[in-house]
Amino acid sequence: MDKDILDVFERYLPNLKYDKKLYIAIQKFRIGWMQKSDEYLEFLGGNLLGVQPIRFSTRDDGMFFTDILNLDLSTIKNDLHQLEGINPEWSVTSNPAYLTLGYLMHMFMTSKDIGNFKDNAIREVYFIFAYKVMSSRISRYFPFSADKNLAMATYEKLSNRFLIKKLGSWQAVFEYRAEDIIDKKGLHHNNVLKYHTENATNMLMDIHGRINETVKNVYSVMIDVRDSGGSMTSTTQLEMGEDGEVIKDMTNRPDMYINYLYSIIGSRNDLIKDDLLNLITLILPNTKLEVLKDTLIAISDSDTNKAKGKDDIIDPIISISLKYLNNRQGNHDYVSDMLGTLTLLKNYWGGSKTTDPNIGKIKKYLDKLIVKTTKKKTKWVRSTTVLGVILYIFLRTIAKDTYR
Repeated sequence: MDKDILDVFERYLPNLKYDKKLYIAIQKFRIGWMQKSDEYLEFLGGNLLGVQPIRFSTRDDGMFFTDILNLDLSTIKNDLHQLEGINPEWSVTSNPAYLTLGYLMHMFMTSKDIGNFKDNAIREVYFIFAYKVMSSRISRYFPFSADKNLAMATYEKLSNRFLIKKLGSWQAVFEYRAEDIIDKKGLHHNNVLKYHTENATNMLMDIHGRINETVKNVYSVMIDVRDSGGSMTSTTQLEMGEDGEVIKDMTNRPDMYINYLYSIIGSRNDLIKDDLLNLITLILPNTKLEVLKDTLIAISDSDTNKAKGKDDIIDPIISISLKYLNNRQGNHDYVSDMLGTLTLLKNYWGGSKTTDPNIGKIKKYLDKLIVKTTKKKTKWVRSTTVLGVILYIFLRTIAKDTYR
């Protein structure tokens, strides 16, 4: 009877060579899984959770473990479950696929045949492990796909203590976590290097647990966003019309919408709507609501003369935003996905690579106005408020028919 997990794998995989050829085969499988459909690429390259129904199927298991490793998981499972320290009732630490992936990382780490590809080979195996666990967790928490607007609102609510918020994509999160194994000071480097039964189960439990907690914590925020009053007022309370009427109208007759905004901008009660302000804070969660509102009041209240030059920003904000949206490739539904539209504009106006000189002028004008009106000099408060005012002006224009 085998005494340790290494004894089992050495008996089942006696002739497997842990070299560049195996590494390339594993990499090709991993890239092939990523490219199963556009949804898989969108998930890994994006930051939303529950929208794309990614799955690591039985067929995927067969292609990897049977075709590449020539290993029958059902056969090795019986012997692994006989080992002291592996409890068959614990689904994670007794999972033969997880245990095998851990063993592969160990063998690449200790291999003399892999050369300079060692770290990359370990990463590839870890990615497959992470994809498999992540797929199972998404299936658990999202038996049906999440609403995209809700997922976007959830992401905007996340703080930087969430890795996905800090790093920006799920693939980046997995790359970051792989260093826990590759880095010699990493949390699980020694567990992989000395891959005995206890180390193996400890490592699998922790890695699986971290991925599960990540999904669970984002899911909890999503439930809060869904249940919070006003958090989803964005696309449900605005009368957008059918078949993209608003965006089409704005494209065909932008002057009509610009003139509408000029007609209301002098009345703070007409210009400033609380539900629209709430939407802006959903897109820009760090926005100081009172600073944003005071700046809009200054723009509206011409008697104060604090907003001198405002005519130079209203038309450009709407025109530049429309031009950007119209020139974007793809078939984005700007109307029904208003959160997505505002997020696109946030990234465009907030980016550093925009070439339109008017953008810099508008932002400079608003920055000075914020300091003069609100006395706020903190850089991040000013920059967030500048972006908030720009998005609000565009949003208030689109919402023209909602407040007639």
